[in-house]
Amino acid sequence: KFGIIRLCGSVGSTAYYYLCCLDGTLILKNGDSNWAFKLHKRIISHVKFIPRDNNFWLVVSCGLDNYLKLHLLDLTKLTLKELSSVKLLSPCTSLQVAREEVSGDPMVLLTRQDFTHVMCYKISQQRLIVCYKIALNNSQFSAFAFNVRDMVILGDTAPDGLHNVSSRSTLAVVTSHIPFMRLLLVEIPTLDSAEISETNAKTFYDKVLRNMATEVSQDPYSQPILAALQHGNGVLVGGNQGLYAIDIEQGDSWLLDVSQILKGQRIKCMQANRSGTKLVLSLSNRAVHLFNLVTKR
Repeated sequence: KFGIIRLCGSVGSTAYYYLCCLDGTLILKNGDSNWAFKLHKRIISHVKFIPRDNNFWLVVSCGLDNYLKLHLLDLTKLTLKELSSVKLLSPCTSLQVAREEVSGDPMVLLTRQDFTHVMCYKISQQRLIVCYKIALNNSQFSAFAFNVRDMVILGDTAPDGLHNVSSRSTLAVVTSHIPFMRLLLVEIPTLDSAEISETNAKTFYDKVLRNMATEVSQDPYSQPILAALQHGNGVLVGGNQGLYAIDIEQGDSWLLDVSQILKGQRIKCMQANRSGTKLVLSLSNRAVHLFNLVTKR
């Protein structure tokens, strides 16, 4: 009915659900009631919700109009107000939100096409302020060597679902390398370690902790999807050939033995629940599978 793309879900633990449409519109649903808000001029490619309390949410989004935008969603009045926007030089390829452990400020981690850096913004006084960049390519003379396909923050989450970023926090980043994907384990700098300047953000060249070759096969059109395990040492990857596991500590990766169930279909959507006990997959043949996740001890 709305021309939904794959972005949809619940707004935290509220009674509202969101749907992202092809024209850049965000639809909120509660029962049979719908509310439409225009976020972007083109398709919404990424969207995250940051709770302020149960009735007020910060909405961070990127669209194919190449804008990173910050909105305030008021569920008491059902309004959506734009607070800040940043024009990107190329489309966003992955987006994560977190909270800085010391200051409590929300953070936005973003990668974009043809740019081998992770951009970090903080949300302060209802504005998006660039803090620093993390170079994933150790060459200081070239800002592009590959594309980032997806990334996840590793570590425990707070009760509201956000990660608290500290000096121990890391980021798992998967790349566009072919024929096999690579995984980078990256240290996330804290905000107090960065010399914050909106005109000349500091670039860190020494934050890549590991650069792993994996067995995840891919082609130039692959769109791998990452899911972090809440209580474990690795991540799950949904790829062209099925579901893979990567043990970051051991540097090992393998195709999980669910091939008879998935029948070699490309994984289009994947999401683990907050407790890390269940995983839902949607496949290219329109099948949906729900799995229990069991951690061996």
